[in-house]
Parts: sequence; structure tokens; C-alpha cells
Amino acid sequence: MVLSQDLIDVIEKNYSKMVVMIPPREILFDLRGLHILSDDEVDELKDDCRNDKERAYRLIKTLKSREDEDFYQFCRLLQEQQVRAVQLLGQSLYHQALSVSNYTNGQNDISSAYGNQKLLTKTTCVLHYVPNTPENRYIQRHEIITAICNQLLHISQEGGHIFVNGNSGSGKTIAVSQSIRHLLKIDQYFGKSGVYWVKIGNINEDNLLIILKGLCVDIGMPWKELPYDLDDLQIYMMRYFKVNQEKSNILFVFDDVYKQEHYKILAFANKAIFISQFQDFKSESNRYTSTIPISEELSLEETAQLLTLNCDVQNSQLFNDSNLIRKIVDICNGLPLAVALIANMGLKNQEKWNEFLVLSEKRISYNQLSNHVADIYHIIAFSIDQLSTKHQQLFYLLGVFKRVPITLDSIQTLWTCSNNETMALVQELNHKSLLTYIDGNRKYCVIHDIIMDYLQQPMNAQKSLQSLHKILLETYSLQCHGNWPNYPNDNYFYQYVVYHAIQAESDSILRDIMTDFNWMNRKIDIFKSLSHLKMDLHSYIQYLKQTNQIWQTFDELLQLLNQYQSSFNITVTNLIQFLLFVSKNDSWILKRALELAQENHKNYGSSYWKITAYDEDKTSKTSWTDFKIIGASKSDNLLACSYSWYGNVRIIHTNNKNVMRESRIIVKDYQTLDILLHQHNRNFSNFDAVRISADGRVAAFHCDWVSKWFLFDVETNAPIHFILVDKLEKTNINFKDLEFIPIVDHYLNILTVSKTGFIQIWEIQGNQILPTNKSIISLHHHLHCNLICHGSKLLLWWKNRQSTSIDTLQGQNILYEYQVQIWDIESWQCQQSIHVPASVIPIDENQFEPTLDTNKKGQSLISIQVLNTKQAFLAVAYDNVLGLLKLPNSQPNHLDFIPQFANSFQSIVQCRDIHHLQSNNQSLLAFRCHFDSDCILVLNLDSNLTDSYYVKLEFPKNGNTFMFMPGNDHLLVYDYSNSQYLYEYDLQ
Repeated sequence: MVLSQDLIDVIEKNYSKMVVMIPPREILFDLRGLHILSDDEVDELKDDCRNDKERAYRLIKTLKSREDEDFYQFCRLLQEQQVRAVQLLGQSLYHQALSVSNYTNGQNDISSAYGNQKLLTKTTCVLHYVPNTPENRYIQRHEIITAICNQLLHISQEGGHIFVNGNSGSGKTIAVSQSIRHLLKIDQYFGKSGVYWVKIGNINEDNLLIILKGLCVDIGMPWKELPYDLDDLQIYMMRYFKVNQEKSNILFVFDDVYKQEHYKILAFANKAIFISQFQDFKSESNRYTSTIPISEELSLEETAQLLTLNCDVQNSQLFNDSNLIRKIVDICNGLPLAVALIANMGLKNQEKWNEFLVLSEKRISYNQLSNHVADIYHIIAFSIDQLSTKHQQLFYLLGVFKRVPITLDSIQTLWTCSNNETMALVQELNHKSLLTYIDGNRKYCVIHDIIMDYLQQPMNAQKSLQSLHKILLETYSLQCHGNWPNYPNDNYFYQYVVYHAIQAESDSILRDIMTDFNWMNRKIDIFKSLSHLKMDLHSYIQYLKQTNQIWQTFDELLQLLNQYQSSFNITVTNLIQFLLFVSKNDSWILKRALELAQENHKNYGSSYWKITAYDEDKTSKTSWTDFKIIGASKSDNLLACSYSWYGNVRIIHTNNKNVMRESRIIVKDYQTLDILLHQHNRNFSNFDAVRISADGRVAAFHCDWVSKWFLFDVETNAPIHFILVDKLEKTNINFKDLEFIPIVDHYLNILTVSKTGFIQIWEIQGNQILPTNKSIISLHHHLHCNLICHGSKLLLWWKNRQSTSIDTLQGQNILYEYQVQIWDIESWQCQQSIHVPASVIPIDENQFEPTLDTNKKGQSLISIQVLNTKQAFLAVAYDNVLGLLKLPNSQPNHLDFIPQFANSFQSIVQCRDIHHLQSNNQSLLAFRCHFDSDCILVLNLDSNLTDSYYVKLEFPKNGNTFMFMPGNDHLLVYDYSNSQYLYEYDLQ
């Protein structure tokens, strides 16, 4: 079982995009729910991969071993993601696959035993969820098909609505499906825009909204734009079809429409068929309409044909007897479903048929039922009697389920049988036409409404319906050991378990589920919508009202979801975190959310909770929100960008060809990627540093071969010259480092640091760079210098050998320290001088003390940053520990943290190889480290250290760099070694 070669070719064509754009962690559990991945495969992809790129590689490899239907399900899953680029990838893969395959949207034959009836042309790719009608099981009623086809030909040109009406079991669905397939065979009608089949049923407006949202996704409407109620959705769809002419030509088939008000909503369709048991629907539009009634009575010829199709070969001679055919027609009133049941009863000879005919004359009386329903009931009963006693009991249990596709997993759970036993009985029931089994990855069964009515009749159910619901709940509970969020998604349980609990009147289970926000979060994650959860809450509230129980507490939760649903991000928001934020302080909701948050932290190390300490397990993972392709080779490892404060962000990067004297500098508009400056330097080797001013008007770059900085005006491409004290112009200056100061008054300012540690502030005036009187003469060659607080302050730190009063190892009191200074740029005054140890050792799990640099167990200081929330912190990173030192609000001129370092230093991360510490000047701190794999950690810190959390980005140690986008809370990760992709993460 592998993908067809056509679909493998589609993957290979798009492989480079898929391996970097697929968000594997966001879709793993959905793929498991669709039975595309097994539990073991999900665990391997989740835990055994070093990064998302490896996960995507393994996932693509696994997809190649699956069926074509699985690939289309995968494409639709991508289209449902929140990131627009991923949506577009899903749409592109889907349409490329359709153009080369014979896809029918998973509508497999009912069973391989009935053959493999498929259209052999590529027209099948336009059929979406249209039921299959294999010729070896269904006859064609030519008069009805001709009538439907004639009306379809009319609306294919002019538009309009066709109403197909008839009693249940009369063959409406089969006739419409056969008609559509017939037109596609002869002349590709509706072939360009496609046919979408939608089962409606007797549902409420919330369920209809969910169905139509799914339809919008299937036809390619952007998911994030969908409205929240039916009225808005109807207007939205009408507008969409008005401006998308090709989509307006789609033929929609709305099957089993019960309500006139639902027809009014579904009338957005320009071309549609409405299948219903009722004949009183009235069109309120100006569109063309036509009604086609379906008679349930088969002719003698049609009955004989249907019997022959469904019976065993040895019985086919019996149906040449016209008297027998007449008796069968009389028994079942010519209903197609009844005829199929009779044909598959397994009556092997004339004697068995005579026995059946005699019993049929002694029909059970079904009061208050129409004749055609009563006739079919006794045929159903006779068919069930042919089963063994055990199989009869198991079949009657199926009456507990909702009238929806029932997954094989749910049936197996109810029956408590092995997989082989379940499959064998389902195949037997399918052969007898008591249900329809759909094979494939998502194995499920459909029971005809009339047969389900029979199973739920009080006189037929061996147990009361209420007891059946209790049995189903007990089997569910046993499988998940009463921990409801742990039940696997079988495409039935999370949809309907609340319904079954209400029918069972199981107050304890209802209370457990409806106060379990973990279960609710799992349900939201599966459906990517709050609507299903809100429907459950609404149903539960109605149940509480009817049983005179307290309902106001759960109404409070429902109203909270309604009030804040517009701010609930389905893709990334955790329900517990959400409720902690929006609930009232004295609410039961907040209390329960806190209880579950603590349990989650204790049991799973969950990242969404109120915390007071940190460790490596307290991390959440996030996906990029945008990506761009920059650079030309793996040597293009340089990047800088302007501030968002000044309008459109600009980025500067290299474009090296790995060829000597072929180095380029590019400045682009970040959003459009339009090139604003292109410097091609044939005189020097590759560049080793780039800078851009806060407003994006000046670009700077350093050439390693000549060790010089060059500056250019981005708008004019003109060079900008340094003016030295001796008034001599030079186009380059030998500086160790150069930074643009973001705070702009009248002139643009530059900070430079020489190799000897000399610091100078410059002003750009026109095309000249003039020195100011702000400078620092330092004797420290290893001086570290960087701008903080959005360029309003300067952070300096260097290593000293100092004598202190602290007693340390063997009584020695000589320690190396780092002296830290914070300067104000405007006043050019040193505001604070701070002393921290150059090396530390742990004294317990979370405490560290200063030690000698020569101590082999000591951890050396590697980086310092400043964080400014409501409270200022000094973030200090040693080799394997990152911690915070709280800076007093009063800002004393001198702070020595060394004597009381063990009590002052708060360890927040302990892991290997901490380096490349960066801050966004406020509450975000990013650094590279190694937990179970190389990664980038981002700490979001609040002033009281109570609402802080980590975000983990998995990237290999080498081949990429990262930086905060100046002026906002976005992180840029540049994967220059592998793909030259620039990923953007929104950390708000």
C-alpha cells in the first residue's frame, strides 16, 4: 500500500517547500485521529526527532507509504492551519494532486467483495464526497435518472435548484449520484468546478454552521475569515461566490434536508440539488426551480434485476419465477431497501423461500406506522433472525449510536470484541445489507435511518435505550481508565460522548467531563473550533434545567466563551490558560482551572500555568508565522533589520556566490522583498558584518579582508564619509564594531568601538559622519559593549582581577570579577556600576556562589543582558546556568553582588552550552542552549516572576542565527546553512 506514482511526483516536485513549511507538531494528533498515523508513529515523530525539519522529513517518508486518500486528507489538514503560507501550501498540493490523479475524495467501494467500480477518466477528481454506486449492487432506474439529468443540464447553464423528494428507502440518494456520474461520463458537465455532496439531516443551527464551515474549507475559502453565525456566513458565502465566478459554478448536493429554514440558508448556492423526504419546500429566490418526485415502488423487472444483483449465484435461477417476484414485490411494496434485504437473507432454495413467504403473511403489527415502514420492519426482523444469537445481540447494541457514520473503533469498543471478530461480523452485516461498511484508513459503518428506527423501537431493543447508553459509557471509561482526555480520537467519541451521557442520565460522568477543562481543550484541538464545545455546554445546561438541577454555573462558562471567543486563538491558545486570564477572581471556573493547571504541571510539565520557579521541562513549542527566502548560499550568514517604529521594516543581508570578489550587499523592504540597495563589491572578499539604521535610511557593512566599515545612503546609494579630527575624509574607518543608535533627535547617531576599546558617538549630517564630544577611553582590550533599552542606554562589561572580602576556597580571597556599567546615552553619564563574579559553582540545586576561575568545576561568565519589565533585571549567563539579578528601582551608583551572590542570583535555566544571549530590551530573553537537542529558548519574563514561561524553538546548533526584530516582540531565525530561509516567530 503506497501512494500512486503521480502523487509521489507531486511530493518530489514540492519537497523543498514541504520539508520546511509543514508544521508537524501541530498536525500529528490530527493525523492520528484520521488514522493516517499510528500511536507509535506519533510518539516517534514527537519524541525521537531532533527538530521540525527531521520530523517533516520522516512524515513525508511515511506519507509515501500510505494511500492516495491519506495524502488528500493531509492536504486538507494543511489548509485548516492558521498560518497563511501553510494554507496556501495545502491548497497548492491539493490542486496539483487533483490535476494528475483519479481521486474521488475517499469514496471507496463498499467492500472489495463488490468489485472496484471507478470512472476511468480524470473526471472523478471533481467529485467531492459523492456516494459510490457500484453497478454490482445498485440498479439504474432509467426514467428517474433521465429526469434528473435533464434538469441538471438546464441548471448547468443557467443555474437553479432541483428538489428530489421521496420516502425514506426509495433510492433518492442513489438516483442523484448515478445521474451526476452519468453526465460526467458523457460530456464533463460540472467537471471544471466540481460537485460537492453535503449530508445535512435533522440538525440544529449550530451543527449546520459547523458543516458549512467545513464546506468553506473544502472549496478553498480562507478559514480565518469565516464568520461566527449562520446569517453572517450566508452573506459571506454569497459575496464570495459573486466575486469568484468559477466557484459559483460548483454543483452542491444537499442530502436529507429536513427544515425549510435550512433551505433558506443553503440557498446561497447558484446550482444545487436538495434531497428530502418532504415536498413542501418553497423557493424564495428568483432562481429556476424544479421538483422531481421519486416513487418507492420498483417495477417487476426492476425488482428481479435488483434481486439478481444481490443474491448468490445459486439463487439466481429462482428469480426467473415471475410468481415469486410478484410475491416479493407485494411483501416489500417495491421498496429498494427491502428488496436488497430480502435478496441477501441467504435463502438457498425454494423451501427456504416458501418458509419466508409463509412467515411474511403473519406480519407483526406495528401500530402508528405507515404501511411501507411496517412492511420493511418485518423484513428487517426476519433478516436479523438469520444471525446467530450472539451476533443478534451485538447488532441490536448498535441502536445506541447517533445516525452518523460510526467508526469501526467505536463499534469494537462497544462490542468488546477483538479486531478480527469485529471485522468479521461487520462484513456479515454488510453482506446482509443491514449496514453499509466503508473500507479504507477511516473504517466506518452507515446504518440506514429505517433500520436504525427499527433498532430503537422499544419492542425490539433487548435493553432499554438508556441502559445501552450506560453500557457504551462504561466501555469508554474502561478504555481510558476514567481519564476522559486520554481517550483516543476515533472520530466519534469526542463528538458525541456528552450526548450519550445525557441520554444515560449519568450525572456523575457529565459532571466529570463538563468540569474537565483538559477534555474540553482536547475537543477544541480536534475540531479547531469552539462551536462543538459550546453545543455540548448548551445541551448540558438544558438537561440540568429539565432535571431541576443547578445550571447557572455552567451557563457562566458558556457565556464566558461567547464573550471572549473572538480573542480565542484556536490554533495556539490553551483553554486552561485562557480561563485563567478571563475568569473572575471568585469564580469556580478560575478555581478549577488552577487545580488542573497544578495537576498538569505536576504530571506533564505543561507550559500553561501560574509558576514561581523554572526548569527545563517548563517549555512550550511554537511555530513560525511567516518565512522568507533570502541569501544565495550558506556563506550568507549576516542579517540586520530596521525598527518598525519608522514605517516599513527594511532588512540588510549578504548575497555571496562563494566566489572570490563576488560579494554583494542587499537592502530590501521586509514585507515585499523589493530591493532598495544593491552593492556589488568586486574589490574585496566576503563581508563579515552588516548594520542598518533604525529608520532604514543608512546601511553599513564590514569587509573582512581590508578590515574596514563602509556606509551608504539607502535612498541615493551614495557613500557616507567619516570626518576625522584632522578634517581628512576617508570612506572607511578601522573599527572593531559599529552600531546605529535607535533614538533619533535631529541627527542620526552612530556608536563605534575601536580595537583598543575606545568608544565614540558620531552624528550623520548629510553625507558626512562627524564626531561628537561623547567618548570613553578604555584600557580594556576585551571590552564588551552593546546598546540596551532601545538605544537609550549603553551596557559595558569587562573582566577584572579584584580582591574582595569574601572567603572562598581554602581561605583564598582573590577572585576574578566582571565590572558592569550602564551609561545613559543622552546625558553621557554612568548611571550604575555593578560587580558580578566571573566564575561560579553550584552549592545546591538552585544556588550558586562565586569561585576562582582556575577551579575546574567553575562555570565562566559568557554573557550579560538587561531586561526592563516594570522591574529591571540583569540577566547573567554562565556556561550551564542562566539567572537573574534584580536591580533596585532606586538605581544606586554602585552595586556589588559578589558578597551575597548565592542569595541574589536566581537560577532560571540550567542546561548545557548556553550562549548567544539576546534581549528585546523589555521582557523577552533569547539564547541558544542544549537540552535533549540543540535549540533556541525564549523566556517571557514578567516583573514578579509568576507569569513567566518559555518558548522552545528547535534548531541545530550550527548553520543559523537569530535576533529580535527591533521595536516589537518578533524573533527572526535565519537558517542560512540549509535553506537561506528567514523564519519569523510572533512571541506575544
